[in-house]
Amino acid sequence: RSVLSGNLCIVLSYENLLTPAWFRRHVPTTPVLQDSYAFLSFQDAMHYLIRTCQWQGKTLLLPAFYCEATVADFRKHGLQVVFCDIDRQRLDVDVDHFSQLLQEVQPDLVLLYHFFGKESRLYQDRSWLQDLKQDAWLITDGAHAWLEQHSVEFFTPRHVYIDSTRKTCACMMAHLILPAGMTVQPEGVSRWAVFRFQIRALFAVKTVCLRLATFWQLDWAATLADKLYGMHDDLIGSPVK
Repeated sequence: RSVLSGNLCIVLSYENLLTPAWFRRHVPTTPVLQDSYAFLSFQDAMHYLIRTCQWQGKTLLLPAFYCEATVADFRKHGLQVVFCDIDRQRLDVDVDHFSQLLQEVQPDLVLLYHFFGKESRLYQDRSWLQDLKQDAWLITDGAHAWLEQHSVEFFTPRHVYIDSTRKTCACMMAHLILPAGMTVQPEGVSRWAVFRFQIRALFAVKTVCLRLATFWQLDWAATLADKLYGMHDDLIGSPVK
């Protein structure tokens, strides 16, 4: 469930239905004021911010577990990437190294994360904010989380959230969530209904095949799901395309 623009929206997927009640988040009593923009993917939203906020040449601090394709895309679009070490026992950033880099490198952009429902320790102990450069931007990557409105908290006036709904449901979209009052210039886009239908149809059939493979141990269904997912990603295209 999420509260959006004063209306109650209920989102159901097999993840929601199979999630234990104690793991689900609760509906808030007071909506959070914010603005949300829709993009095709996380990287598309990043490309937009790099262009409109003039981030070219800026230094980006991010955890060292990001995949090479994402890092290469950041560099291709003009960002200077600095890696923070990982605490392998906690599957989290090394907080000491993170604080050290904030002081020594003074990055212009800092990428936080919510992966697979796991919240970074940087959200629990926020003493590092005192070392943050005054005009630095914070970017929370909610790649595998459904970012409900009441779960979004802005640490600074330059804090944005980006989710990736195609990884949590059959909706081919990513949301850029901004604090209320932050002005972002919207861009006109062409909406290709056929393209959107192809994307969603491939994803839906792939999901059905995965369920068949999971519950009835059907090898052919797993193979077909893998091929359909490949077709799905090829149709979307790489960041370069």
